[in-house]
Amino acid sequence: MQVALQSPNSFSSTSPLSRGQVSRTAGVGQVTGSRPSDFPDSPFISTRPLRYNVQLNEQLTSVQQADNFLRKVENHLLALRQGVSSNGAVSAAKLQKHADSLTSLMDKRNAYSGGTVDRRLNAVLGEKQPQVNFSLQGIGNVLQKPEGETLIFSLAGTKRDIAAVTIRENSSPSQVLRSLNLGLGKFGVQGKSVDGNQVVFAVNESQWERVSEHLSVRGEGQRYPDGVFYPLKAVAEPAPEDTIRKVSDNLSGARSQLRDIQGILEQVNGQRRQLMQIKDNVRSRIDGMATFQNEGAALQASAILSDKLSSGSNDFSTVTQALGGQANVRSLTVRNLLG
Repeated sequence: MQVALQSPNSFSSTSPLSRGQVSRTAGVGQVTGSRPSDFPDSPFISTRPLRYNVQLNEQLTSVQQADNFLRKVENHLLALRQGVSSNGAVSAAKLQKHADSLTSLMDKRNAYSGGTVDRRLNAVLGEKQPQVNFSLQGIGNVLQKPEGETLIFSLAGTKRDIAAVTIRENSSPSQVLRSLNLGLGKFGVQGKSVDGNQVVFAVNESQWERVSEHLSVRGEGQRYPDGVFYPLKAVAEPAPEDTIRKVSDNLSGARSQLRDIQGILEQVNGQRRQLMQIKDNVRSRIDGMATFQNEGAALQASAILSDKLSSGSNDFSTVTQALGGQANVRSLTVRNLLG
């Protein structure tokens, strides 16, 4: 758009505006005014920040991935339970097929579920990572001994990481555990006391293989030997996938595992119910952020917006004429008219 600039003399010789015409500029406000009800509350699809929408979509995707995986596990478990309890009505080949399918699901759990289900068949959503609970052999002796000692932990594998832990003399078991967590935390390992006696450690599944095979410690002769790294045996907590593998490896003894199979089914059912509730909540929150609630609302809003844009050219022309007229009138007169 090009705008031609004219001198005051040109306005005086060509502009047809007079004082009476300038007074009609008061009508500009009437043209541009609009009722709030003529347009939706917000022209945006959502009044929430974009970051919030992305998080909801990611959460919904995670819920769907976890539910799809658990649904497949549930279907094979139901078929396996029915076949095992049918006293030979289902062929051994068919039972073995379901058992092998379950084992395959467990082996590729992270890939099939997108990392949203852990080895205990619990859904892991948000920024959490699937973890392995495990115990360290001989940890009770480490917690109970009163002597002070410095322990050097080593985690080998693709690289070698070292962490030092200083245990003060006459430390209580809880104090020793806090010291261990400070050192082992560098490896992503954290421990907690269960029932005041047993200590359970946890680590991300991605680190479990390395921790279970390459964790060692060197002491000062009190809790662990001096001068040499002593390998620590990490034992994973029993999980449903262990039972599934046991049944698949020994299908003839699967009948004795019926109670365990039923327990896994109840676990999966409970997780799927929770996921269904989460899915409904997320969808309701996404639907609640939509500005256009009805099918015709968006069309109506676009028609109103089109009318406003069409009338905008007339408003611009009127304002331009008013400004041109004001350039030919004394400033005191303009203030009197507009004031």
